[in-house]
Amino acid sequence: MQFSQHVELHKSKPWDEIAEGGAKVVSDQPVDYLQELVGELGSRGLQARVVQARTGPAFLRVVNPEAASLAENVTCAPAPDSTDHYYWWSWGELLHRVDDPGGAATKVAHVLEAHPY
Repeated sequence: MQFSQHVELHKSKPWDEIAEGGAKVVSDQPVDYLQELVGELGSRGLQARVVQARTGPAFLRVVNPEAASLAENVTCAPAPDSTDHYYWWSWGELLHRVDDPGGAATKVAHVLEAHPY
């Protein structure tokens, strides 16, 4: 599967909704996984908060306080054709599995690391 096809699959599925007796309800599971990641990112010196809009899935806004222009949004959703949840980069690429928030935090911290000129 090409990267662009993967991004479209990730964006096209309503990840935070599940069918229950014919009705759609919002699952708190992705938010719980994002909250676990908040603590891990905080221990690495990054600021993070879960953002929940009226529509669309919740996401995690992560900022490097030493360089506010270094920021990233992380989502949490199942992989296509799977029920297993993963963390995802804002551009739709798989970041890390949710059962290891420390590993995901290490990757995000590396990407948002400030480099002196």
